[in-house]
Amino acid sequence: MSTSTCSAQSVRKNVRLRLTRRGRLVVASLIAVALALIIVVAGVVLLSPSAVAGADGAVAYTTVRVEEGQSLWSIVSNNAPAGTDVRDYLMLVQDVNDLEGSVVHPGQELALPKL
Repeated sequence: MSTSTCSAQSVRKNVRLRLTRRGRLVVASLIAVALALIIVVAGVVLLSPSAVAGADGAVAYTTVRVEEGQSLWSIVSNNAPAGTDVRDYLMLVQDVNDLEGSVVHPGQELALPKL
């Protein structure tokens, strides 16, 4: 029988991970996708009708009657709270008023949530 001996190899300490250019691109892309998802989820949560509600659950609204020649965009952009993205507020108004699109008719009343 033969006996084999194993020699102990020295273990390198402080091994530094090296990323190739492609590896850095993948890591950066993963971070960007994760941040984008966080932003989207935060926007959905913050602009949901339940988030608009106050502490008691009641939502304050302003009622606006659509005049001849007005569009949903013009109404929302004129009444959007300061610092609010008009597109986000438009989607909220569509959701609150159960609008399928952006078509409004003269005489129609719209509820505009106060943020």
